[in-house]
This record gives sequence, C-alpha cells and structure tokens, in this order.
Amino acid sequence: SPSSAATVARDEGEERSVSSSASGDGAGGRLEFEVFISFRWQDTASGFSWQLHEALKQRDARAFLMHTDVEMLNTAGDMSEKAFEAMNSAVVFIPIFSKGYAECRSCLDEMAKMVKCKKLMLPVFYDVEPREVRNQKGPFEAAFKRYEEDEGLDKKK
Repeated sequence: SPSSAATVARDEGEERSVSSSASGDGAGGRLEFEVFISFRWQDTASGFSWQLHEALKQRDARAFLMHTDVEMLNTAGDMSEKAFEAMNSAVVFIPIFSKGYAECRSCLDEMAKMVKCKKLMLPVFYDVEPREVRNQKGPFEAAFKRYEEDEGLDKKK
C-alpha cells in the first residue's frame, strides 16, 4: 500500500514533539499554524497527506495543508500567498517528498523558503528513497538542476 512506502526521517535517539502553543488568531486576526505540510497534490492529497494532517489535528497540533486550510480560511486571493503566511507562523516543516514533488514549481519554492527559515524540518519520503532526494538522483536530478537554473535567471533580472 502507498502509506507503507512512506518513511519519516528522524534523528537517532532524539524525540521531537509539536506543542500546541500557538493561539487561534495571530497578529492582525490571521490564523497561526505550528506545522506546515508541503506536498504535491497529485501524488499524495487523496491519502497520505490528508491522513497526516488529520493525525496532527487529533493531537492538537495546528497543521496547515494547502487546499484544505485555504478553504477553511474562506478567503479569496493568491493561494501561494496564504501558504507563505502559514509558513511564517509554522515552527515545524514537513515536506512530503514524492516522485513528482520536484516537478512542482510551488513545492520547490516552498522547499527553498523552508531551508531559508532554518526551522525544524521533518521530511517524509513517500514512495521515494531518501538517497534520491539527498543525492539529487532519479526524478529529482533534472528538476533540481532546472530549478537552480531558473532561480539564477530570476536573480539576474
């Protein structure tokens, strides 16, 4: 089953938990989230990412899942803007690396922001091997290279 192919990376001997210290409303009435889940909709939305989101909610962790939480916020506007607002309030990032993750520009933009923020990141490898992501092999090799080239062009503009 697909969920059995998902692996959560953990530091050896180190236990981490998400507290529920965020308040319901942030500055300016904006909702705050403790956890930001980054995923490719076509790869995991119908199953694993939604189940992870629900499991975190059951443990009182305020987790942001694109589409689900944008609808809950019931606001119009740019979905990527809503995602970046949620990322700013999150203390934990959970990228769900799947075969198509690196082909999704918004996923790579989210990953770049996660790395820049230097917050706790707990990657999940869904139907891919961790070494494919770490070593940029398989479906990640060409996609990461293309992203880096595009970013280099964007910075020169």
